[in-house]
Amino acid sequence: MNCLWHCRTLFFLFLFLVVVSSCTPTEKNQVSIVIEAPRIVLHTENGTTTVSVEIADTLAEQQQGLMYRTALEQNKGMLFIFAQAREVGFWMKNTKIPLDMLFIDSNKTIFFIEHNAQPCIADPCPTYGPNAPVQYVLEMNGGFAKEKHIKVGDKISFLDII
Repeated sequence: MNCLWHCRTLFFLFLFLVVVSSCTPTEKNQVSIVIEAPRIVLHTENGTTTVSVEIADTLAEQQQGLMYRTALEQNKGMLFIFAQAREVGFWMKNTKIPLDMLFIDSNKTIFFIEHNAQPCIADPCPTYGPNAPVQYVLEMNGGFAKEKHIKVGDKISFLDII
């Protein structure tokens, strides 16, 4: 009986060590997980442009937007997502950099573009928007739309956005 208990104990100890050693990362079997930023693709007559975006889909994120940013990397932007298409007005209060604003309808078609909106330096700040329902707004560096030949009627598609 004593031998059986020792054998059983050794077996479980061996099994435990095998399991633990397989869970301990080594240089050979380390796994790195890369989480890419959500992306959108802009489809124009000249081809496609892929843009990494921050998502603003809560009221707090939408109110903050790109305020206080002193720079925005090339091919990066912020995508505002509204649950339903609606009229929206955007302003540049506390925004430090010029922005292009692409107003996009529920069919993912660019409906209106505000080119190179300048930071607001005094109240009252002007608001920008098409005075028509949109479901998405993409903010990019000022001049981006002209540089990439983006125009009203162009389409977008989502990558990595649920």
